[in-house]
Amino acid sequence: MPSILAFEKISKRFGAVVVANAIDLALGEGEALGIIGPNGAGQDHPVGIASGAIRPDAGRVILPAATSPRWRRSGAAAWASAARSRSRSRSTA
Repeated sequence: MPSILAFEKISKRFGAVVVANAIDLALGEGEALGIIGPNGAGQDHPVGIASGAIRPDAGRVILPAATSPRWRRSGAAAWASAARSRSRSRSTA
């Protein structure tokens, strides 16, 4: 089955904090993916990387044009940013 989203060796760090280390992932059509962890563990970073809101330090994101939504990058980045804001506001309440 062809992938609708793939990460190849994605790595990201913020200073000394490593949030992704050589992640390989392929998501096929009709599949669902859940990311779990305690509050503040960085579950939203893969969404930010996939949308373009967060630039990985290494690796690449593959989002085939035939399956990608017709968003402008800024629209996807704005959505990811709003999702992170909502997530942070819930975790501090």
